[in-house]
Amino acid sequence: MAQALYDTFNARYLTYKQVAESFVMISDHYDKISKNNHTLLMGPRGCGKTTLLKMLTLPALEKWDSENQTNLYNSLPFHTVYIPTDIQWKHQLEEVGKKFPNNSEFTQFVSSATVTINILLSLCETFSYLIRKLQSEEYSDEETKFCKQLANHWKLRGPIIPSIDGVKISLLQTVSNLNAKTKKAILTSTHFTDFDDIVFHDFIELVRIACLSFETIFKGNKVSRWALCFDELEIAPDWLQYKLLESLRSSDQKILFKLTTAPIISLYQEVKEKFVIQASENNDFNVVRIWTTTQHERTGWFKFCEEIANKRIAKRFDNVKSLEEIIGISDLDFGIVESSGLPRSSFIEVKDVYAQKTPTWYVFTQLSKIDPSFRSFLLSKGISPTNPVPSTGTQRNEVFRKMRQLAIYRYHFKKENSSRRSRKIVPLYYGTRTLYEMCDGNPRIFIGFIDEIIKRAESEPRTCKPLSINQQARIATEISSRYIAVLAAYPGATVTIGNNDKNIKELIDDIGDYIYNKLINEDFTIDPSTSFKIDQDINSKLTRLLELALYLGAIVYLDGQEAISEKGVVDKKFRLSYILSPYFRMLIREYKDINLSTILKRLPKNPSQISILDQDEN
Repeated sequence: MAQALYDTFNARYLTYKQVAESFVMISDHYDKISKNNHTLLMGPRGCGKTTLLKMLTLPALEKWDSENQTNLYNSLPFHTVYIPTDIQWKHQLEEVGKKFPNNSEFTQFVSSATVTINILLSLCETFSYLIRKLQSEEYSDEETKFCKQLANHWKLRGPIIPSIDGVKISLLQTVSNLNAKTKKAILTSTHFTDFDDIVFHDFIELVRIACLSFETIFKGNKVSRWALCFDELEIAPDWLQYKLLESLRSSDQKILFKLTTAPIISLYQEVKEKFVIQASENNDFNVVRIWTTTQHERTGWFKFCEEIANKRIAKRFDNVKSLEEIIGISDLDFGIVESSGLPRSSFIEVKDVYAQKTPTWYVFTQLSKIDPSFRSFLLSKGISPTNPVPSTGTQRNEVFRKMRQLAIYRYHFKKENSSRRSRKIVPLYYGTRTLYEMCDGNPRIFIGFIDEIIKRAESEPRTCKPLSINQQARIATEISSRYIAVLAAYPGATVTIGNNDKNIKELIDDIGDYIYNKLINEDFTIDPSTSFKIDQDINSKLTRLLELALYLGAIVYLDGQEAISEKGVVDKKFRLSYILSPYFRMLIREYKDINLSTILKRLPKNPSQISILDQDEN
């Protein structure tokens, strides 16, 4: 099983040219990360961070410019070195650390050497591309001279072929030898001391020297700044994370840092004592946040979705050109009419959605019959349950507009007497806007969703038919259910507290069930609790589990302002991702927040259930 829903669309596995071919440049995110400064690019898995970072590379920009008649390649103020973080770096550090718990210096050397060599290999990829652009002959005098200098500066063991490929071969041999000696040390419980000289050098200095040498030798190079672009910082070893964060305060005119990471960088007590992060947002670096919590961000996201969807649909069908032609718009009244079982003539079509005989009016009257709490709510506001129309403009704005979506959703579930666990498909998740909202700023999920719609809509080659709201709701529910199943199986998704295990799915279930009950089963209110704050009463192991949920996009950071936090996710506000709405039968809308500990205290008591409010283990 893939580690994330639709992981095949992960830009990590695509070449730079493939990324450029599928890139849609609508948002202002690219403009922000291409500035001449240090940048933190933050967002959950699948939000497009890797795509944006790869679009800073010269091969991607060259491909983009050739197909879009732009000049981004020449306007970029730095050369880009893309450095994909390897999860094996962290695993190696943990494995060596466990075997040699009393020799932290040896463990650090092994980890540092592995990371440094991989960074230099990535730098060589950029050098190789630039040399091909600057020189017509593969083995020019300049390349020979440059590679001899690299071998000397980096203390590489000879003999070395004086070419970029030769330098890369030497680096690969170095890391291969290091891995072999490390495995032997682990098996024999005997550490080694014969490290290559490269391990004793700071990788930033090695990069700086190499870049200066390149600029000195290749006179045709006009750019004098270099951006080290580290992808997926959250899976890097702690020492590398904090070294890079410290480097964001650097005023060095030569090296820039572009780092992608989860929506919050957590500084824990065990590492705070070793590292002091003095860099601050806006003073030392800029933060680009890629998730949708404001209307401006949603507008950009909708435009992105529309263009992506229409491009994919145009490639497959001749009879339609847009997603709206297949699934229509997200009209609450349309869903009411379709699911009511009444003829369309039973409803009137007027601009005022609250007028008599409109679908909304019909829902208000019907819900007041089957839900005593809604009837009491109407009466408390001076509204007739049998003829619920606004009597004043203030009542329209402060009551009717706030309760409309809540009442419609509540009615659909109440009339079916449907619990959250029911398998019955409720026709609520349909239309373009709902689909855009549900994908919650995640291009990977959106592309997968669109491809599912295309597959279901195809009636014959190059021809499609519109999908009903029930068909759309079924697709949405299936994708939502698959998403939470993938969460449950993700590595590290289970923690042990005392003698009990808690999986990330169980924790998300606890939150989702609370929200469903608040929206549907408890007394009607126009301000229900659908978001939550992770307060300090939550067990620290489950706090780490929630950080994983944030990284995977299962929960969305609502505060959004604090990028680097000593408390991590604690004291921050979140909501469940809208991709989970069909699974939990939730509204795609944000309301007030409540402490997570309050939600969990209200769960049914079960002797076999662990308390996630237990005190942390020593």
